[in-house]
Amino acid sequence: MLLTGERDGYYAQYGSLAALADDLRGRGHDPRRLVVCAQNHDQVGNRALGDRLPEDALRVAAAVTLFSPCTPLLFMGEEWYERAPFQFFTDHIDPKIAEATREGRRREFEQFAGFAGEVPDPQAVQTFLRSKLHPAEPDPLYRELLSLRRELPRELTTEVDGRVLTLRRGSVELVADFDNKTVELHR
Repeated sequence: MLLTGERDGYYAQYGSLAALADDLRGRGHDPRRLVVCAQNHDQVGNRALGDRLPEDALRVAAAVTLFSPCTPLLFMGEEWYERAPFQFFTDHIDPKIAEATREGRRREFEQFAGFAGEVPDPQAVQTFLRSKLHPAEPDPLYRELLSLRRELPRELTTEVDGRVLTLRRGSVELVADFDNKTVELHR
């Protein structure tokens, strides 16, 4: 992934800033018909420990997501940088299905060189309880970018310079530095 450097398992095929810029601009499609997100319940919940993006990485990813003309999807709690994991949990009644789910989760993470440890038991009540949200005030950047979405023209121009992505809509420019994990908004 562009902000985490992960290349194991199902992350192996992702990571081009130029491809991201093309997709956001609408290469071959209407970007308004594309739903984009910084993270979602599948992406986070299917990680071994249900860990979310770190705050600095999420701030960059969310800014790019919200500034784009694409339809944004916000994952629960991301607007206040929720730190509780969102772990994979189940409540299967059939013991065979419950055990098959546990075993499937263990096998899934054998292909991740960076993961060594115990995958939380998806049937344990504690796995569910660890995933509960702790509501807080949202980052003002989210409100500002959501407000801008209504004002700005839908046309997007992009520029990639190394690991810096510059997005322009009308007279507003967003500069996202994927190495330093910073974002600047210029009006």
